[in-house]
Amino acid sequence: ITALGASINFILETGVQNIQNEVLRLAKLLRSNLEENGFTVHSPYTLETHHSSIVNFTKSGLSNAEIINRLPCLCAQRGPGVRLSAHAFNTDEEIAHVVSCLTR
Repeated sequence: ITALGASINFILETGVQNIQNEVLRLAKLLRSNLEENGFTVHSPYTLETHHSSIVNFTKSGLSNAEIINRLPCLCAQRGPGVRLSAHAFNTDEEIAHVVSCLTR
């Protein structure tokens, strides 16, 4: 109960809109970096129609299992590819690290 209270206080102090904006910014950064490195992003991502941090992607020549094995973070195989989801506490450096691990 104490942790829940602390979480709620953090959300209220930070602001729900601020958290959403950061999550969407990080997801856009992840998608852009994946696409720049030859990955196919399957998640819809026009901000006008889709507000989600979920990024589903594949890469020609790599199985989903191979992609998952390269990742230094939790992920899931969903639909056509591998699913990652940014959180507001993630950093640009963490996004870059994930992409780096995928492109080695």
